[in-house]
Amino acid sequence: MKSSTDTYLKIAIGLLIIVLILFGIILWRQYSHGRGAHMPSFLTTLNLRRHSGPLPVSSATSIQSWMTFDYVNYLFALPPNYLQTALGITAATYPRLSIDHYAVLSNTTADNALANVKRAIENYNATSSPE
Repeated sequence: MKSSTDTYLKIAIGLLIIVLILFGIILWRQYSHGRGAHMPSFLTTLNLRRHSGPLPVSSATSIQSWMTFDYVNYLFALPPNYLQTALGITAATYPRLSIDHYAVLSNTTADNALANVKRAIENYNATSSPE
């Protein structure tokens, strides 16, 4: 009797380990497919945030499509509604709207949306700098 109980226990533990491994693989794939795929640029952005004062326009290349407009406004010290007006964003979720989601709402690619955001920042800086 004891040997059959041990066998069932070993099978149950084996199945539990397999389920946990599969669960871990699923979580890792979801993580790497989502924000985890942007980790190097995310770490770069953390360094940008430590920068004292607003970032210069030359740092616009560091903007990533996962960033929200709120965060971009913070990094470049933009007025809260500047990008909304400049890009014609009508989404109620602005400024907590990511550039990726803005691309989807605008029926464009993330690269085009990112380029539009960068251009708007450059235009703001050009119009707001003293001559």
